[in-house]
Amino acid sequence: GQQVLFLDGANCFNPRLIARFARHRGIPFEQFSRQIQIARAFTCFQLTELTARVPRLLRKFPANVLMVTALPALYFDEDIKDWNARIALEQALSNLRQLAPLPLSVAVFSDARAFLPPVPRRRFFEKLKGEANEVMRFRLDSEQRLELTRERGSPQLAS
Repeated sequence: GQQVLFLDGANCFNPRLIARFARHRGIPFEQFSRQIQIARAFTCFQLTELTARVPRLLRKFPANVLMVTALPALYFDEDIKDWNARIALEQALSNLRQLAPLPLSVAVFSDARAFLPPVPRRRFFEKLKGEANEVMRFRLDSEQRLELTRERGSPQLAS
């Protein structure tokens, strides 16, 4: 029943997965998919710009949830100078911070720990985590099933 604005920096949005969610909930895919708007970014600069546009996007599509992927992984691109990547990341985080007064849940999904970024960028993930009210981690349990564990935050928030 929520509307989701999805800033896809990892090119990971999967319509088949969304169709499976819809079937599981007994909702026609067409109806379910109308509740999701997707904007894709292929560079860190594009993702930073999308975070800046969120207030305008919300006026056209009043989402309850904002999902962002590849933050800060897109900012690890070695073709981009360290200083430019750091400034772009700081701007994206500032843009997201400005959304705090809105009635909007923000979820950032990152696979940053899978990367070994250049030395000047190794603190990017820690900066992102420092901005979060809650930090959760997906990991495989002993039976290779996916589990969600809390690293920081209120136990009541993620039931």
